[in-house]
Amino acid sequence: MLSYSEIVENIRRANGYWQTNVAPTEETNDVPVAFWDTAAYHTGNMEAYFLLGDESYRAYSEAWAEYNNWVGHPTEAPPEEWTFAYSQDPTSKAALFGDWQTCFQTYFDLYKLDPDPKKIARAKYVADYQLSTGENGYWWWADALYMVMPVYIKLYQTFGDVKYLDALYRFFKFAKELMYDGEDGMPNPVGGGYAHLFYRDGSYVGSEINGIKNFWARGDGWVFAGLAKVLAAMPKDYEHYDYFKRTYLEMAPAIAACQKVDNRGNGFWTQSMLANYPLSDENPEGYETSGTGFFTYGFFWGINHGFLDEETYLPVAERALSYLSRVALHEDGKVGYVQPIGSNATQATPRERTVNFGVGAFLLAMSEAARYAKREK
Repeated sequence: MLSYSEIVENIRRANGYWQTNVAPTEETNDVPVAFWDTAAYHTGNMEAYFLLGDESYRAYSEAWAEYNNWVGHPTEAPPEEWTFAYSQDPTSKAALFGDWQTCFQTYFDLYKLDPDPKKIARAKYVADYQLSTGENGYWWWADALYMVMPVYIKLYQTFGDVKYLDALYRFFKFAKELMYDGEDGMPNPVGGGYAHLFYRDGSYVGSEINGIKNFWARGDGWVFAGLAKVLAAMPKDYEHYDYFKRTYLEMAPAIAACQKVDNRGNGFWTQSMLANYPLSDENPEGYETSGTGFFTYGFFWGINHGFLDEETYLPVAERALSYLSRVALHEDGKVGYVQPIGSNATQATPRERTVNFGVGAFLLAMSEAARYAKREK
């Protein structure tokens, strides 16, 4: 296990590299900076801020939020014209598409530090409209469970209204029944036996690679990390609390069983978790950082909060931390081996590939690992 100071040094190197090379207003994936990819980075940046209190981290996210005018999708169309179909186009009306709502997580974090109502007005407006429609199918892809579930927890924390928890339950229940390969999910196991993992979306249910069920690591990473964020703040006496907890506890051993370990003891997850795919001459192990980062965060969170048995899961978390520190993190602070935007396991990720959300996952994982190391110290 790395020491607290070593983990903090990793955070400073990685975040320093990113913020030095990428301005808070810069589009890095040819999509608006209010979209999910940049917003996911900021969830990690704010986690690092809460750990270290580095005001430059907070200022970076504040500048980004101001640039976005504290909104997600910028449409000015009336809500009855909004849609939740996939769209990365800021001229569309896709304000209900969850990837445009990830940014609200950071807006709530910044609001908590300096309560100006403008920071969360759009988040509340969008959520309240969604609740008014009677529609439950907003989260039809696995990513949404990280992108938006924590928003509803923050709405509940801020306004104290149980309607946000009830909506969170309804929307999550729909997603689980659509995509989860488990008892509370799809009615029949595909191929015999439950994997207790989420398919990427409904169109991937039953998909295989080389005859093995195809579960996308980053997709399940989104879910596992999102559940940790939900359970961290959901009241234990909420009537559906155990529904979320059970999912997290079912996924943990399934994810742990998929961990690959290289000959130096570094633990990671390949893009297709069960199939150990893809591999290449350049990346023969199949290293991938974004899914590994979110899983590492989820395991350390579970250990830190008493959800996971330390003797069983700490070795898994430590091996993953070793991968992130010694393989993914370059000497100059670049976080490499990040699969670019894309939902499928199609090409082994090159060492030099870095992407904003992968850095966010790295910061989340390191921050939670640092809390463990500090506790043990």
